[in-house]
Amino acid sequence: MFRLERELRRGYRAWQHGELARAIELLERVHAARPFADTVIFPLARALHESGERAHALELLDATIERAARGAQRRWRGRGQGGIVHRATIRYDCGDDAGLASDIARLGEQQPFGRALAALAAARAGRWEQARFPVFAFWNVELAGRMLALLEARWVGQVPAADDTFHHRLFAANPPESPLPASSPDSAANGSRRGTSRRAWSQALERAFDGREFATVLARTRAADLPADWRDPPVRALEVFASISTEAPETAVEAAADTLAACGPSLDLCFLSGLALARAGSTLEAAFAFVRAARSVDGIVHDVLTSLAAELGIALRHE
Repeated sequence: MFRLERELRRGYRAWQHGELARAIELLERVHAARPFADTVIFPLARALHESGERAHALELLDATIERAARGAQRRWRGRGQGGIVHRATIRYDCGDDAGLASDIARLGEQQPFGRALAALAAARAGRWEQARFPVFAFWNVELAGRMLALLEARWVGQVPAADDTFHHRLFAANPPESPLPASSPDSAANGSRRGTSRRAWSQALERAFDGREFATVLARTRAADLPADWRDPPVRALEVFASISTEAPETAVEAAADTLAACGPSLDLCFLSGLALARAGSTLEAAFAFVRAARSVDGIVHDVLTSLAAELGIALRHE
């Protein structure tokens, strides 16, 4: 019993952090021993969904909802609603508006998560004026992450990555009012440490980043003779942002994925992964990344999405 509990906790954490293969491995092991436990089925279904196995995820949830509908005891009714919430989330992600509407109707008009998903569906269709979000949606990590992904997709269509001062201000210590002149060729070429101290190297890197000298940032962070321990998560975050701003979207997505694999999930790296995916047109995967960022510090994503909406001239409505 204790082994199963440990594996359940580890599997749940792995799903939360985006380690989907590991999450599925652990949760399926627990599910084999506890086939009717919702505490296992819900995260397993979501991990399967995020890894692309949506049919299997929906099968698990459908069976849970059907069991709840057949159950005479009160406890089964609550479980059924939980299953519908998770299924509705997956149906929203898949663009199954008819299925989503059916689940929202089963949840009832007063169920706030269902109302929030309906608002997200309206926003995704471009009807922001009809998208009225329950107040809690701005703080719920699942909903806020998905809302931010929609806003980022819209931002991509309006602002080229090279001119994206909005997101640069989130990461720069001293962002300029306007982009500074590019570094000299000598400055860009001198990306290696060349006998400098780590502190001096880091300060020079931050100045280059703050000045939007992204070619210099990439040269410094990718220098062949750079000590491995100097490429810590904050440094690699600057590298990923520079990649998003100057390189092909597919290259930036790969850079973000490599950094996450090397450093593990964090607020900055998950957010940058979402930003890279949004720039590449992968809105759904960007939403998953923003949700993981929100799990680190939920208030940050709230602040970003409300600020970005204002930049886009979108009045986020709540009820």
